[in-house]
Amino acid sequence: MPPPFHGQAIANQVLSTGTYENLLLHTIATDMSENFADVGKWSWKKSLRLLALRRRLREVAAIPGCDTAYYSMGFLNLVGGIKDAVLLRECRKRFRRVIVHLHTGSMTMVLDKLGGIGRQTFGRVFNSADAWILLSPEMNDFHRIFSPRRVYHLPNGVHVPEELSSTARWEPLVANSSVPNIVFMSNLFASKGTDVLIQAGRILRQRGIPFKMQFVGSWPTENRPSELMALAQREGIAEQVDFMGPRFGDEKWQILRSSDIFCMPTYFSGEAMPLSIIEAMACGLPIVSTHWRAIPDLVTDGENGFLVPCQDANTLAERLSELLRDHQLRQRMGRAARQRFLDRHTIEQFHHGFERIMTDFLTLKPSVTVSPAHRS
Repeated sequence: MPPPFHGQAIANQVLSTGTYENLLLHTIATDMSENFADVGKWSWKKSLRLLALRRRLREVAAIPGCDTAYYSMGFLNLVGGIKDAVLLRECRKRFRRVIVHLHTGSMTMVLDKLGGIGRQTFGRVFNSADAWILLSPEMNDFHRIFSPRRVYHLPNGVHVPEELSSTARWEPLVANSSVPNIVFMSNLFASKGTDVLIQAGRILRQRGIPFKMQFVGSWPTENRPSELMALAQREGIAEQVDFMGPRFGDEKWQILRSSDIFCMPTYFSGEAMPLSIIEAMACGLPIVSTHWRAIPDLVTDGENGFLVPCQDANTLAERLSELLRDHQLRQRMGRAARQRFLDRHTIEQFHHGFERIMTDFLTLKPSVTVSPAHRS
């Protein structure tokens, strides 16, 4: 399990700490990076860590009755792909059944850059898995390269505070102030939509529409804060924008609950089903995002929010304008977002869906026979 620097790691943590009636999990932490900036970069230290992980896999495979491997995968570049290929190959050698859980949408893009031979080489390793878990049928690009025996679908679920749980008495969104607040919450890459949102803010200001913007998330590089602040200054909305950095726990939830609109116009290559959108839905916020990866599984355009084309500041400004001008529309879409969360994305549904999938997977006839020598 990688460290919780991003959505995939958080989802892994949620699954590994769940309580299950019919599953016994032996968890191996596959963390290779010590901080956010280190993710996806090679080092000798990581190579040694990879060797240690292979030894740990052999140890777990020798545990009596432990004959099935669940591998959580999702890489943004070739370095991550090599790590996943090495560990998945080790799983295939040691376990009778192997199931892969894909958390990102960038794998096919990375493999396409390798060309035919590289794509085939990686494809053979990844296709050795008996089954795959995808977050959504929207991730259909997967089938261009991979052809597993079975594909399951499991949408993400999130932990929420007790007052936002399915049993809590929840009140719909109310106007928080005379100036509506738009919140962005994710790592502050340009491809997450930060720059496009600031550009849309300029259009809103030119139209005389009052708003505030809060950007919450980690800075991916040292110069990123100055870049974004300079952009807000050039676009003339520096006074309306607040760059808050990362926020966690109660502070994060308080920011969401005191906002009026959640906006993340992402086109990030590794995007899949953003947890931050699900968290905003749990808080009853209308969502404005993009037609990208599995996001249409979370947001139905015109129902619980709006979907816009990627990198389209004009359309983004139009949709934000509709919500900023119409409190009743924000309330209606916020209620629908909250209901979508309750119907599909609670932590209980996530755990139950995972156990249901794994129980079914364990009924499959193993595709390989593993000798005792390979299990130790």
